[in-house]
Amino acid sequence: MIEPAPDSLPNIFDAEVKEVIYLGDHLRTRVEVCENSEFIIKTPNALGHPSLKRGEKVKVGWSWEDCRALDPS
Repeated sequence: MIEPAPDSLPNIFDAEVKEVIYLGDHLRTRVEVCENSEFIIKTPNALGHPSLKRGEKVKVGWSWEDCRALDPS
């Protein structure tokens, strides 16, 4: 979630938008979180959803069940 309410999720971090990729019905946004610049957020490309811009500072948050971690090797 982008800009979650304080204490609404177990994981909330500061992030900086590095790249926004248009993919038709959704956007794939690469952000830097906790010194990792390969963090990807997928959001619908629709009214009512945040439109992020490169260089913008935001807060991102998620629940454990809503994320997927991959081994870098």
